Amino acid sequence: MLLFFDTETTGKYDFKSPLDSVHQPHLVQIAAVLIESRGDERSLINMIINPGVNIPDEAANIHGITNELANRVGLNPQIALGSFGGLLSKASFFHRGISLSLPTVGFTEQWMS
Repeated sequence: MLLFFDTETTGKYDFKSPLDSVHQPHLVQIAAVLIESRGDERSLINMIINPGVNIPDEAANIHGITNELANRVGLNPQIALGSFGGLLSKASFFHRGISLSLPTVGFTEQWMS
């Protein structure tokens, strides 16, 4: 199965700093679709996440997820990443901005532990 996904964050990832650096971005949304190789959709997620940190206006102006929205409807990062991890475990191939999205997912997993 194929997994396509995208993320939105509190800012831009700093590739020169370690994943656990305090200024790395936090997830505010993750969306993914799992499809069969013939194109049949099998599972879809689109979750707003409450990152537990301030979402700068600069980032909110790009993706539309404000502090108020994240506080009102955002999921706990562990719940969101658990769902995403379940889809990822079913995929034989995944794609979407890997160099940008996976470091952020990795940082969020470290931040939660």
